[in-house]
Amino acid sequence: MKYKIYAFNWEQASVIEIPNLPTEFDNLDKLLREIQDQIVRIYIEIQTKNYGVKKLGNEMRYDDNLNNFFENSKLDYLIVKLTENKRYFLKKFIDYCSIQNDKEIFFLILEKSFGKQSKLVDNSFLTINDVKNELTSFAQNFSPQRKTPKFYFIEVIDFTDYYFSESNDFVYIHKMKK
Repeated sequence: MKYKIYAFNWEQASVIEIPNLPTEFDNLDKLLREIQDQIVRIYIEIQTKNYGVKKLGNEMRYDDNLNNFFENSKLDYLIVKLTENKRYFLKKFIDYCSIQNDKEIFFLILEKSFGKQSKLVDNSFLTINDVKNELTSFAQNFSPQRKTPKFYFIEVIDFTDYYFSESNDFVYIHKMKK
């Protein structure tokens, strides 16, 4: 999975890109590869059954194997899937502000062109610009009364070793040849 990592800073009321993944997140990359593998499995299964994919929102939402990665307290990090609409984000963020937890919280979002190209979800999905706008405004007007978890955002830019094509309103995933 190709991605960018962003961190939220309460004091500066900003979301900033982290150019290099800190060493404390070494196994995050492995976890993200496993998430990609599960999404690819779902994608291939659906495109084989239905002559292609129009969108995968419900299939991803209800897949137990994929959902084992999200909001699972047994994993090293708490990963929250934010593929739903923009209104859902701030509520979810506030919910996690109130959790007394030492784990870092990573919100998984899709980069705009990747989300549209892959059709993983419908077009009302949250983007990093939405996150920046919402959190900047929120943090400028409210400050936490107690310690909150550290918040990060994983912006999925592309899948490693895969590409998408479109034909007759259907999208297909293909493995790249080496």
